[in-house]
Amino acid sequence: GASYCFGIRTPRNFRAPFASVDIKDFWNRWHITLSTWLRDFVFMRFVRWATKRKVFPSRLSCACSAYIVDMAIMGAWHGLTFDYLAYGLYHGVLLAATEAYQKRSAFHKRHRQARWYRVLTWFITMHLVIIGFALFFNSSPQQLLMVQAGEGGGELIAGAAVQIAFNFGNAIGSIVGGAALTATAMNYHFTGIAGAPISLLAVILLVLYTRRYEARA
Repeated sequence: GASYCFGIRTPRNFRAPFASVDIKDFWNRWHITLSTWLRDFVFMRFVRWATKRKVFPSRLSCACSAYIVDMAIMGAWHGLTFDYLAYGLYHGVLLAATEAYQKRSAFHKRHRQARWYRVLTWFITMHLVIIGFALFFNSSPQQLLMVQAGEGGGELIAGAAVQIAFNFGNAIGSIVGGAALTATAMNYHFTGIAGAPISLLAVILLVLYTRRYEARA
C-alpha cells in the first residue's frame, strides 16, 4: 500500500476473509489489526479477570462471555448506534456459539477435516457474515424485523452483498484511477425473489477473488 512507498511496513489487515470456514476463522482474517488488538487487550484481560475471581463455572462459559463482551466493544468502537451495537452483539453471540459447538460437538470433531464438512461450514459462515453486513449497513430495528418475517429480507441482504462487491471495485478503481461506484449511487433495488441468488452470486465471486488473491500472496 501507500505506506510501502515511504519504506514503512504495515501489518496485513485482511487475509482472504471470504474463504473462512467458520466465524472464528473469519475474524482471524477480517480487520486483523483491530481484532488482534481486541483479543489482546479486551478478550484476554476479561478472561484473566473472570478466571482469577471465578466468575464463571467453567472455562467454556468464561470464553463465550468474553467473546460477547469483546465484540460488543468492537461494535461500540464503530459507533454508539443501533446498527453497530447490533452488529457487535450479533458476532459476539456467533463466536460464543461457534466456540461451544466446536468444543462440545463430537460430530464436529469427527468431521472437521472432511472436505464436504468444510464446504458446508463455509457456506453457512458466508450466509451468517452477509446477514451481519445487513445489520452493519444502515439497518434499523424495523428492517431487521422485516428480515425475520421474510419481508424484504432478500433485498436488504442483497444490498449488503452488492455493496461489498462495489467496495472491492472501489478499491481497485482507486488504484487504477477509475471512478468509484457505490450501490447507493447506482440506485440498485432488488426484490425479495432476486435477492437470494444475487447475494449468493456476490459471495461466490468474492470467494473466488479472495482465493486467487491468497494463492498469489
